[in-house]
Amino acid sequence: MNRTLPITYAINKFKLVLYLLGALLLVAAGILVFYNCLNHQGRYFMGSIELTYILAVLCIVFFGYASILFSSKLFSNKPGIVIDEKGIVENATSVVNGLIPWKDITSVALYKMQSNKFVLIYVHNPEEYIERQKNIIKKKSMQANLKTHGTSIFINTNMLKITDVELALVIKEQLAIRQN
Repeated sequence: MNRTLPITYAINKFKLVLYLLGALLLVAAGILVFYNCLNHQGRYFMGSIELTYILAVLCIVFFGYASILFSSKLFSNKPGIVIDEKGIVENATSVVNGLIPWKDITSVALYKMQSNKFVLIYVHNPEEYIERQKNIIKKKSMQANLKTHGTSIFINTNMLKITDVELALVIKEQLAIRQN
């Protein structure tokens, strides 16, 4: 089936709000634990106040950062995925890959890890996509994905208004058109 390009898929704002609320609750929990440690109240993780401080700070930092990412996606009007003549533009995940040209793509696969569903995009030059990434944590994540799955490009479909299977089929369909 030949679809009219560009094909866009929006980010599911309802799910994004739920993730944001969850992250904010965990930031609040981290602040509460930290405050209780300062006042020497409550129980400590494994009996250690220092370890409890560290865990509270990590909780605040990690989920605070997640809250910022979720907020930026919530107030952005960019679609999560755009499929056009040039390739796939991915804005859905925190590891934004930008444009993935059709000429780079070799294949597409599905992957599920717990409740997270991913579309894996295999490319000729995965290291190039890793080098684009400025954030060291995101870069390390992409390197780990490449080592374990053979690709650095994972599109998490949990935040999109399309299923992993549907997205993979559309990408495969468009890839087949360009490979003929």
